[in-house]
Amino acid sequence: DAYRKDRDDGIDLTADYTFEEWADIWFDHHKETISEVTQESYKYTLRNLKEHFKGRKLRNIKSMDIESFLRKLQKEGRADSTVSQHRGMLFQIFNKAEANDVLRKNPVRCAEKMRSSKEKKRKESFTAEEVILLMKNLPTDRIGLSIRLMLSTGMRGQEMLGLRKRNVAADGSEIHIVEAVKQVKGTVLVG
Repeated sequence: DAYRKDRDDGIDLTADYTFEEWADIWFDHHKETISEVTQESYKYTLRNLKEHFKGRKLRNIKSMDIESFLRKLQKEGRADSTVSQHRGMLFQIFNKAEANDVLRKNPVRCAEKMRSSKEKKRKESFTAEEVILLMKNLPTDRIGLSIRLMLSTGMRGQEMLGLRKRNVAADGSEIHIVEAVKQVKGTVLVG
């Protein structure tokens, strides 16, 4: 009955992919829509997912399997952002399988969300007094002026390095951040 229902609902019963096979298909289609830097990050996450679900049929991976994997990452002490990245990629992979009638439903959609396992660290930042002290005592050379610019705008170092003359208004009243320095496989790029 389940077979007939799947067939009648348009599920492609001949597409019996392993997780690794479908993940590779998904990534080949998806990588055209993301930058080279993001592709490198995705490759790392994808490698972890493929290692964990190695040899498993896509159809046999259930919500509880997803939850167990994410809890394993938490127990290993992985950052909440890492756990979230893995869940997000799993969602995309299974969502594409569902959209292409390879699966009836996306098991990640039903998986419990992982609660943060750690106390939130307060982001470190300069106090108002420290900023005043820095602004007063930094040298007026290229480094000192760059630090002042980052302090007063919130600009990141990579964004500052990507600035060009055309990004700054003639009177200095506006700065348009349109590029930043990135590193892809050890090569520095502006993009």
